[in-house]
Amino acid sequence: MTILYIDDDPDDRETFKEALWALDLSYKYIEATGGKSALQILNSVVPGCIFLDVNMPEMNGREVLLKIRSLKKLHHVPVVMFSTQMTRDDIVEFKSKGAAHGIAKPVRFNDLCATLRSVIQELAVKP
Repeated sequence: MTILYIDDDPDDRETFKEALWALDLSYKYIEATGGKSALQILNSVVPGCIFLDVNMPEMNGREVLLKIRSLKKLHHVPVVMFSTQMTRDDIVEFKSKGAAHGIAKPVRFNDLCATLRSVIQELAVKP
């Protein structure tokens, strides 16, 4: 099973990868440094789940979500909007645009691991 993480921050990508590996090494991890690179990856890969940062330059997470949802082959893929700040209004907006979740990025590593475990289990994303 493949999890795609889209985030422009290299430290956030590294921490996410380490947390995912701490949960289960059988997940295949792919990362994209922004929306445009993610859409290129998604031309040839259909991941089991996408975690998408909201605040990115060039193409923000809202724009990327709309592009993903416009692609028929990705319509079933759960997208989790992931940002340092997440309001209730943001969550409502993201869900109305087809996201499975809107989640604030946990600051502590153990909290990130727990959040990833919970979301992956809830979405029934299997390795």
